[in-house]
Amino acid sequence: MTVWKNLVNKHGRKKVWLFTYLVIIGLVVIAMRVLMNYKLYHSALLYVLIPFLISIAITIFRPSAPAKSLWGRYFSHLLTAATILLSTSILIGEGFICVIFFAPIYLFMVTLTYIGRYFTKDKHYALALPAIVLALSMEGITPDLSMPRQSFVEITQSTRLSVAQIKENLAKEFSLDHDRYWLLSVFPMPYRIDAGSLNEGDVHTVYTRYHRWFVTNTHEGKAELLIKEVGDNHVKTEVLTDTTYFSTYLSGSGTEIKLVPNSIGGTDITLRLNYRRNLDPAWYFHPLQKFGVEKMAYMIVEHIMVRSEEV
Repeated sequence: MTVWKNLVNKHGRKKVWLFTYLVIIGLVVIAMRVLMNYKLYHSALLYVLIPFLISIAITIFRPSAPAKSLWGRYFSHLLTAATILLSTSILIGEGFICVIFFAPIYLFMVTLTYIGRYFTKDKHYALALPAIVLALSMEGITPDLSMPRQSFVEITQSTRLSVAQIKENLAKEFSLDHDRYWLLSVFPMPYRIDAGSLNEGDVHTVYTRYHRWFVTNTHEGKAELLIKEVGDNHVKTEVLTDTTYFSTYLSGSGTEIKLVPNSIGGTDITLRLNYRRNLDPAWYFHPLQKFGVEKMAYMIVEHIMVRSEEV
């Protein structure tokens, strides 16, 4: 790193870092564009390898104040990384949601590296770490290197409403613009719903609008839901198309609803949401998405099927 030290001495720490900052952002943008062109932007190459390489680049090229402790450099590193990730997302047209999901993996990788350096007194011990990261990054680049993507969440709730009342609610237009769990709150809720009946063959359409950067870079999308089966005590739906921003992360396949009259004159509702995970690695996105879909299932029961009554 003698060259960088000479540059710092000649041009000053701030100018050198501004230059390296721009170079790192440029390289990350190019790398992400390549992944997009080869349809690998959903693979672990984006969510594991890219964060690791950003971390390495910052560690090597960012001029740090010599007086800073290891953990002082750690927090400085995180601040730098946040700036790079936000800047990169703007340049490639992505929104803050992408950065939110990107950040935990990046934090994990950096923390692991710094903990290792702390316990080995800054020795260059980590020969195994790049090999592990590279292996983890291969997930999703081919079907053979992908974990199972289809999954489902099933919940059961009891209500005082009758089966007929629940079906009547299912046929109506609905709103999900309510207080919701923080993980769901970052995603846009529908601004328009075309519904009104619950007959086999009907199609309900949901429209969403997402401003990637709060007021601009807008993504318009819609989801079409086919009412596939309607029985005395069950309803089955199938997602025909989904171009909402939410589908970037997972794609809904359909729902299965069972309505069983209970002993207190109400109904036991069993709701199953079928979906497909679109992002890798599975060890990160599968539990996160399963948790989020479960929260969504409870929202559907509360605000669509039961509505005014508390379950």
